[in-house]
Amino acid sequence: MKDEWMTKQIGKLVYKLNVNGFEFQKFHLDWDNFIKDRSKKPFFVYTKISTNYVEFWQCLEKANFMLIDTNLQFELKGMISNKKSLKKDVKIIIANESHKESASLIAYNNFIYSRFHLDPLIENKIANQLKLNWVKNYFLGKRGDAMVIALINGQPVGFLQLIINKQELIIDLIGVDKEAQGNGVASGMIQFITENFRYRFIRVGTQVSNIPSIKLYQKLGFVLTGSDYVFHYHS
Repeated sequence: MKDEWMTKQIGKLVYKLNVNGFEFQKFHLDWDNFIKDRSKKPFFVYTKISTNYVEFWQCLEKANFMLIDTNLQFELKGMISNKKSLKKDVKIIIANESHKESASLIAYNNFIYSRFHLDPLIENKIANQLKLNWVKNYFLGKRGDAMVIALINGQPVGFLQLIINKQELIIDLIGVDKEAQGNGVASGMIQFITENFRYRFIRVGTQVSNIPSIKLYQKLGFVLTGSDYVFHYHS
């Protein structure tokens, strides 16, 4: 499947490989035909598969896909554990249009664990710009249903972008400025959404290499529910 938005971000044709209905017998023939038809232009393919499916990742590695990341999924039912009062200078609010640039800059400057940053064949400035545009898409009404902003002494230092699916909240993206990390900003934003949105579950994913995030979610009462391998292919 061609990914139009990602194509604009990466600067070459981007495709998502859907492994539903994956047929091992046909894959290599279909894949050989696919790359042959696109031999004149550089392209990029990404896919995500459950860590349970050994045959899948063996098949992908034989086709020269690179394992870039292991993504962990966490889920929270009920209220968070270890609820704490925010520091006096920290305030959490619902984002508005005036926060567009500050939230975008936080996204541009403070991600290091995303699959795009972990891929050695994607330049950091492209990975940074992709995160920036991800946030801007919220303000354009193209992605996400809500966003909260963390302020320290009135200055934006963090954001949490939400997708709301009936009674399920999905933390789509969360970022905190490096200078503000360690002040309870991320946990404060998560506590805010538990107190101000109706939900049965809160779900979030993070990279296995992102130890600080894993520790945070576990501390707040999230439980590990699944894991996926993320593969990239560069022609």
